[in-house]
Amino acid sequence: MDIDANKLTPKEFDELTVKLCPKLYVDRYADKMHTCMCWGFDIASGWQKIVLELSLQLEELINKLPVAKQTAYKAVQVKEKLGTLRFYISSVSEEMYELILRAETASETTCEVCGNVGRLMHQNYWYKTLCDACATKLNYFEIIRDE
Repeated sequence: MDIDANKLTPKEFDELTVKLCPKLYVDRYADKMHTCMCWGFDIASGWQKIVLELSLQLEELINKLPVAKQTAYKAVQVKEKLGTLRFYISSVSEEMYELILRAETASETTCEVCGNVGRLMHQNYWYKTLCDACATKLNYFEIIRDE
């Protein structure tokens, strides 16, 4: 796919991802009592490429399943938590789990704002994965670890 997902507005990203992955995001507009996807994708634009690539891979795996089993695999929540991507799904195969783990790991070194190389930064008790430029703009600081 030849789309720079990180340059899409959140609304464009949401609409495109749901359109391209209708089985995975079947509950995107469902009631909040049923799914957290009702709130959409709770990520900044720097991770949109990671999430779109993951979503397309998961949708492909879902499409390979017997039709009767496909409805068991739905995204439940996609968000940032403690500076990294969290992708929750209702059911998961081992192959799906590995793809999700790879995407979550990629988020650990990808600036969630711009998509450049980043690292975990903090502002008081808030954590984000940011590049130096975005950290400066947002007033976040590098985490200094005692050795």
